[in-house]
Amino acid sequence: MVHVDAKKVGRDPDGGGWRSHGRGSEQAKAVGRRKKRTERGGYVCLHSAVDGFSRLAYTEALPDEKAVTAVAFRHRARAWFAAHGITQTERVVTDNGSCYRADAFARSLLGARQQRITPYTPRHNGKVERYHRILAEEFLSARAWTSEDQRCEALAVCAVWNIRYNRHRPHSGADGQTPATRLREGVTNVLASYSQLDDHGDHQHPSLSGVAGVSDGHRPTSRLRMSSMDSRRTSRRASPSRTAATGGRPTRL
Repeated sequence: MVHVDAKKVGRDPDGGGWRSHGRGSEQAKAVGRRKKRTERGGYVCLHSAVDGFSRLAYTEALPDEKAVTAVAFRHRARAWFAAHGITQTERVVTDNGSCYRADAFARSLLGARQQRITPYTPRHNGKVERYHRILAEEFLSARAWTSEDQRCEALAVCAVWNIRYNRHRPHSGADGQTPATRLREGVTNVLASYSQLDDHGDHQHPSLSGVAGVSDGHRPTSRLRMSSMDSRRTSRRASPSRTAATGGRPTRL
């Protein structure tokens, strides 16, 4: 089962906005003046596909969310998943966007069953919705970008984000493992766009310096959060002595 969705995000202005130069800076004021003159930067659509079992994710930044764009993305996503051992998809979960209601998109599934969620109920496609939230918190807003091209380059499937998420970031939905470890084939790291290696043998890309868990060569901070969650779960379990003292009924700590 594969979860598919598209998310609109605002383009970063050339030269950077307030995230790069601070609120109240001349650059931020210039961007604000352009917005008042209706010279808005526009949007870019992040099309994503997430495997329901392994949480392996594939994302592309595309100019729109038309049916032809969604169909082309679906074909590329299928080829990418097949290269990592996911060769058969029984079900594709989408929302009710116009691009996913198109006949062309239904034909692009090649026999897989499409499951459209209940309208206005995004939690029914929660795996990819949660992935988009992680993408926003740990990538889009994790550092200041000086242009939209720089951000798209770092987001490209052969660049940093997909490799960081799939190979280095532990996932609570995957029992604390990375998505790559749940695949029989694994995730290859022989990719042409890798330009640098750190001391640990992990690939890096200069455009993602400053993002937690990538540039410093360490595991991301989510591992610490997961460890603390596990310890809290363990502490809630009743000890044998308490259980025996209450006649077999566990007590709440």
